[in-house]
Amino acid sequence: QKDMVSSPPLRPPILVTAWLALSTCIVCWDAGYCLLRPDSMPGGRLHWIWEPYALYGTIDFTYGQMQESGWAEAQSVMNLVEAAAQVWFFVLLARRSSAASLVAFGVLLLTLSKTALYFLIEHFSGWKNTWHNDSWTFWTLFVLPNGVWIVVPALCAAVLYGRIAAALRRVELKEKGA
Repeated sequence: QKDMVSSPPLRPPILVTAWLALSTCIVCWDAGYCLLRPDSMPGGRLHWIWEPYALYGTIDFTYGQMQESGWAEAQSVMNLVEAAAQVWFFVLLARRSSAASLVAFGVLLLTLSKTALYFLIEHFSGWKNTWHNDSWTFWTLFVLPNGVWIVVPALCAAVLYGRIAAALRRVELKEKGA
């Protein structure tokens, strides 16, 4: 069946594809850390895989302490959903399907929303997991690295939105002209 949106298929920019490849690896690694706790934590038999989390766990207690809220585990399950959608994106991309851009757009919104929710929960809880940091540590080792997971997906989604909207406008014009 011929693709109605564009010919050749609507391809996402290489930077979007690179971001999705990198983030697939990172969200799987992150999910593994949270779902395998306490074995993945300092002193655990698998901690060597997640050594950088030893530092991050002192900055963000969501990662550094076993808590009963279930947030870290729930977020990790969503990380795996996100990773599955990213794999779906790469399958569609390999098949040269225009749907890859639509899936990428959805994944980017999921990433952005999940990270925004993470910040909102921390804010509305009175910064209960990060209050202990000095300003420099809070901004450079909590806000900055986590903020990347909002800013980059937002920029990538904006680029894809423009491309998808333009492709849909072409279809509309083609249908009106028919």
